[in-house]
Order: sequence, then C-alpha cells, then structure tokens
Amino acid sequence: MKIAFILIMSSLLAIKPTSIFASLPVRQVQTEKKDTVDAYQFFIQILPDKDLVKCGRFREFDTLEVTKIFFIKNDSVDQWTIDEALSLIYERQHGQPLFYVHGFYAASPKLTQRTVLAYKKFFLKDSTNHTTDIVHIVWASNKLSYKNSRKNIRKSRQSLAKIILDAAQKRAEKINLMCHSMGNQFLMETIKAGMLTENRIDKLILAAPDFDMADFDIYHKGVGAVANQVLVLYNKKDKILAVSRWKNQERRLGQRLPKRVDSDNFIFKDCSKMKISHSFMAKVNRHTYFLASDGVREIIHQFLAES
Repeated sequence: MKIAFILIMSSLLAIKPTSIFASLPVRQVQTEKKDTVDAYQFFIQILPDKDLVKCGRFREFDTLEVTKIFFIKNDSVDQWTIDEALSLIYERQHGQPLFYVHGFYAASPKLTQRTVLAYKKFFLKDSTNHTTDIVHIVWASNKLSYKNSRKNIRKSRQSLAKIILDAAQKRAEKINLMCHSMGNQFLMETIKAGMLTENRIDKLILAAPDFDMADFDIYHKGVGAVANQVLVLYNKKDKILAVSRWKNQERRLGQRLPKRVDSDNFIFKDCSKMKISHSFMAKVNRHTYFLASDGVREIIHQFLAES
C-alpha cells in the first residue's frame, strides 16, 4: 500500500505541465554574507528537533529559475535563532507580508520553485493584491513517506508556534497566514498539542487542507481561537486529497464542507467549479488551484483586504 501511495502521489504531482509550473532548471543553492538584492519572497527552513532554523530569500529570474540564497553569519554559520531569522527578514520586507506554510513535498526543490514563481507571476502581480512579501515556512516533509512527514511535523510543532508568536510580537500586530495541503496538518497538530493558543493571527487561510474531517469537528474551536478570521478553501474534485483520503481512511477537510462549525469566524468557499487557467498540473490534480485559478486568488485577496 505504501508503494502504491508513493506512485500515485508522484504521478499526480509530477505531471509534466506546459506553463509556469513546468519542470524548472534547478540552480545551485548559494550563500552570501551581505544581501544586496531587493527581494519579495523569503524562507524560514525549520530543522526538526532543533531550536535553530535556516533562513534566506529567493531570487527569481525571468528565465523561470529560482536560486535559494541563505543568510549566513560572519563565521559562515547558516543557522539562526527564530528571532534572529525574523529580524533578518523584516529588515528587508516592504510592508504587509503573508506567511505561507508549504505542504507535503515541501522539501522538493522543483515544487518549491514552482510555488515561488507562481506567487511572483500571479499572486503578487494581481491588481487587487495588497500583500507585499511572501515568507515561506518550509519544513522537513519526506516526499517518499507520508508517515515520516507526520513524524517530522510532531518534531517541528514548537518551532512553528514560535515563528507565529514571535512574528506577531516583532511586528506588534497580528500576522496573516496561509497553509496549503499538509501544511494545514502542521498548523492543526501544533494547536492540538497546546503549543499555539494565543490569538496572534489576523487572517488565516486553509487552502486544500489535508486534515481529517473528524479531527476538525473536534478541534476547529482551537483554530478559531488563534485567528480573527478563517477562510477554508475546498474542492470536491481534488485528486491529491482523494489519494490522502484513501491512505488515511478518513474524509479530508479540503474536499467537503463540514456538517457543523460552532464558530462564527469561519468562511467556507467551494472552489470545485472555479476555472483553472494557468497550470496543466493544477487542472489535472485540482490541488494547487489557490494559485492557478484567477477566481480563487481574487477570493483570497478580498479576504486579506477586509478590515
């Protein structure tokens, strides 16, 4: 069953597309002691079972290439405390950031590149967009093992909680956060463990959440408690979550509307019929529509802009 799951997920995520999400040339990771290039997308790389993180920025090229630039110290060390990492990023930001938690396959360089380029080409250039920067929270998912990815979530929950809490404290205001696919499990497991209980999120977006519907019925109040408003995007035709449902033997939140939610700060949007214009892969797997669909991005922009 494990081998079958890997093959199905790989085929759905690795279909050769014909657009911006195409297989991209992989540039070697670089480090530099002084960052002199203006950037709009940054990353914090969580290290399981460690209090330190790696961080840096993405340099996007017009040739559809992305280079990952690590911030390093004078002694060539590339690991920082979370507070240090956030300070380095905030020094370079332009206004209103959106924190983004990657999902399963987050550690895959090619899929990370596709996401970075999609944010650059579509999300940040939309006329209704008010977000200035994207801060990617990358964690140690294992593209060959769903089970090991869940283990790494448990090893990284404290770091995610600290990033959210420290980011809000450093900005002296609540942050905006979007989670995609298994990134929603990461957030929910952090809340379930009692590591994130304070309301430090203004707008929270759960995009295609790969999370057990039964668990959501139990813990959604905890989610509502840490955010002012929550937008849940689901798609009944999501093929990636169909595989996850088969694997976990449990309905996924990203495919269905819950029967009852005892919180008035949740908004649910059915994206099943939203047109996907920009990615052949998204048209096939119906899972990355939050960036590939103009209509869904408009819903996100409107949600983030509401007071």
